[in-house]
Amino acid sequence: MTGQFRNASRRARVAAIAVAAISLVVFSAGCAQQDPADDAAASSTIAVPGAPAPTTTTPAPDPVTTIDVSDMKFSPQSITIEAGQTVRWEFDDDGKAHNVTGLRDIGLIINSPIMKEGEYSVTFDKPGTYDYICALHQEMTGTIVVE
Repeated sequence: MTGQFRNASRRARVAAIAVAAISLVVFSAGCAQQDPADDAAASSTIAVPGAPAPTTTTPAPDPVTTIDVSDMKFSPQSITIEAGQTVRWEFDDDGKAHNVTGLRDIGLIINSPIMKEGEYSVTFDKPGTYDYICALHQEMTGTIVVE
């Protein structure tokens, strides 16, 4: 009988400690919340007559150059872009499968799956000349010059 009493007493103490710990966490989280009015006051803008309006500059999105994959060719076949720009190949050649594979492309920068339709994009960060082909139709060639 005493063993059962000890186990029940021990369980009651463990439960009490768990409840106390949970209460402490909930109380701490409630105290840590900031008043929304404080946030509004901190971020409000005061207009001063005759002063220029504040402006926010947002970076322009990276320009995207599109290459059509249709009529068994890449169009345009050769392009020049700036480093950091993106090239998007749009596949739509009446159900014919194509891909884009870089030549001498050790890092596999240009390496699309075989596609009948859809898009494949690559952002070119390093200057250089990137030649590519369709591995299924090697007469389909293209060049990207990154400055």
